[in-house]
Amino acid sequence: MFRISRSKQNYTVAENYAQQLTNAWPHLRSSWWRLGEIRRQLNDRHGAETAFLTLIEMAPTAPDGYRLYAEQAYLYGDREKAIRFWQKSLDRDPDNEQLANRLDSIAPPVSGPWQKISPIRRLLQRQWPPVVIFGFTAAQTQHYCLMTW
Repeated sequence: MFRISRSKQNYTVAENYAQQLTNAWPHLRSSWWRLGEIRRQLNDRHGAETAFLTLIEMAPTAPDGYRLYAEQAYLYGDREKAIRFWQKSLDRDPDNEQLANRLDSIAPPVSGPWQKISPIRRLLQRQWPPVVIFGFTAAQTQHYCLMTW
């Protein structure tokens, strides 16, 4: 019944079945995973986070709970928390290339002369927030090319 409800996108009924599953087998990780995913589909932020945190508590060495919680945080705009939990997931599964690439695209390591934001760049970013600013250093001066999306 759980799969039928979920396939028909009747997530309220599917949540009811998933809740019964977690009540019947509270130590089964997959039931908490399903419950969190269904609550995410229902836009129940707190319920999904609770399910994913329970998943982390049950298996703190498994990367799945950290990855799911990070996706939930990123979905609701909490970028810093998402990066922190994705990094914890990657620490537990260092061979996960897809996760490493995703983390690099969201929070690339910063180094080089562009690591500090110049006052001109800060002013431009305040003036035109949707503008992407590309800067490079050449002979002690910075040149800017402005592009809009």
